[in-house]
Amino acid sequence: MGALGTGTRRGAWGAALALLAACGLDESGLIGDGGSDVLVFEGGADVAQDVAPDVPLPPTCATTDVSCFGLDGGLPDGWMPYVFARDGGACPAGDFQRAPYVANTRMAGGCACGSCTGVGTWSCAQPLAVATGLTGCGGLVDTADSGACRIAAAVDDKTIQLVEAGGPAVGSSIGCEAGAPTPAMTASDPVAICGAGCDAGASAICGQADTTSRCIVATGIQTCPGTLTQTIIGAGADPSCAACTCAPSAPPTCTASAKIFDDNSVTDLTCNGAPSQTLALDGSCQGTSFAIQSYIAAWNDPGVPSCTPGGGGGDAGLAGPLTVCCTN
Repeated sequence: MGALGTGTRRGAWGAALALLAACGLDESGLIGDGGSDVLVFEGGADVAQDVAPDVPLPPTCATTDVSCFGLDGGLPDGWMPYVFARDGGACPAGDFQRAPYVANTRMAGGCACGSCTGVGTWSCAQPLAVATGLTGCGGLVDTADSGACRIAAAVDDKTIQLVEAGGPAVGSSIGCEAGAPTPAMTASDPVAICGAGCDAGASAICGQADTTSRCIVATGIQTCPGTLTQTIIGAGADPSCAACTCAPSAPPTCTASAKIFDDNSVTDLTCNGAPSQTLALDGSCQGTSFAIQSYIAAWNDPGVPSCTPGGGGGDAGLAGPLTVCCTN
């Protein structure tokens, strides 16, 4: 069976067992009234303990032989003898009562964190320093607000350059919003516990063939006594999903571009009409085939932050866990 997940909870099984003063046997010699009383052995004497299981354990006859478990002095407090149907199948023929459970709960999907939305916007709001010139850059330096129309210093300026390389964008309330994980889906294997009635006889448990799982059962997660083999079962899966996290990316590098207007495209030199050319301002000296009359240099929109989802994952868990310890 798979390892028990951290989401396993004891639920109603975690309630303290209250020792009864009397055996609590009904007229047939059975322990249990709808699953609330269970048989234990203390110093060789049969006593009953009161539990509140999610799925009631079937009653077990007080006179059932438990010698096959090899535990001196009988079973420890809180343990009961049962036949364990590992495949979830039928109980042995005769006076046996079956209760279904599950084992090996595991995640079968779900708990994915696919939603991760950026919050806030990056900005490149600082002014631009632009150089223009006739045959090369580095002459006239013009400090321009992003998006503002600038008149070229002379009608024969034919080059333009972004003097200040773009630095990292700045953010306003940058962050990410993580969505809830998708609902957990689980899988499990069916098993069953078979309680032996008194009509099955004293050898109902120990008299089973070696191929049958002869076991003792206790509520909660317990260490098996002696050399018995442990299996954890429960009333069902108890899945849980870890919270999703969301981390924003590093600030992008600001980039800029310029719309170039020449004397054939405008009449008043103030950036009207369609631009003759649009240049990506990358720090290099870029020439044009016409005289620059005016231009608009602007930072490109760095956009909203990109976000990387994280966290999530799930745990199948078990509701109402029981410990089953078997001789085989």
